[in-house]
Amino acid sequence: MSIDNKTVYAFGDSIVYGHTAPEKSFMRLIADEYNLNLNMCAVNGASVICKDSAEKEDKNEKTMGNYIINQVISAPDEKPDIIVFNGYTNDAYGNPKTDCHNLNNAHINVMEHLGKMGEPKFDNSTFCGAFEEIIHTMQKKWQGTPIMYITTHKSGGRDWEIQCKLRDLALGICKNYGVDTCDIFSECALDTRNDAQMQTYIMGGAGSHPNVCACREFYIPAVVKEMESILK
Repeated sequence: MSIDNKTVYAFGDSIVYGHTAPEKSFMRLIADEYNLNLNMCAVNGASVICKDSAEKEDKNEKTMGNYIINQVISAPDEKPDIIVFNGYTNDAYGNPKTDCHNLNNAHINVMEHLGKMGEPKFDNSTFCGAFEEIIHTMQKKWQGTPIMYITTHKSGGRDWEIQCKLRDLALGICKNYGVDTCDIFSECALDTRNDAQMQTYIMGGAGSHPNVCACREFYIPAVVKEMESILK
């Protein structure tokens, strides 16, 4: 089955939304090419954990409550054909003494808020609890709708061990809940720890946001392939 003309709800952070160029995000480019009915619910700076950091990525972000779960709650009740989401880049900050991306201590140390998978109640002040709450809420609100989680590429814009840990937890939770995954992290050669790749594929040559070249070369082929597999 082709993905043409399908209705898609997209949740997550600026990786999905497109940061300063939302019209050229990988989901918008896919929607334009396949004539998707795309409901873009993702928001720049959104986090999995429902706990605010002191600092926001840019001045246009919400100052409080910019959590992915709130996007899900606010989305229409009407069922889409498929749901896609991402999340953990804005959670991936560690100890300010050791994490060069959190030296000013403006972000929560996620390693102290990991939580555990499979807890009887969702503690959304922890990564595991909040991630599970997102999936549970999606599955309850749009029963039977396939869900696809998209990991972020290997990033030079976040601590390596932390991003690996959050990816592993996210994929483990997806497996437990029967959620499909598009693992950009492992399936694609994009690795912006390499300075040349950072300059070529990231907006402004620094940070975490894939530019159009990265979207077209890495994200779009992998996402479309997985969507087509799910909707076949």
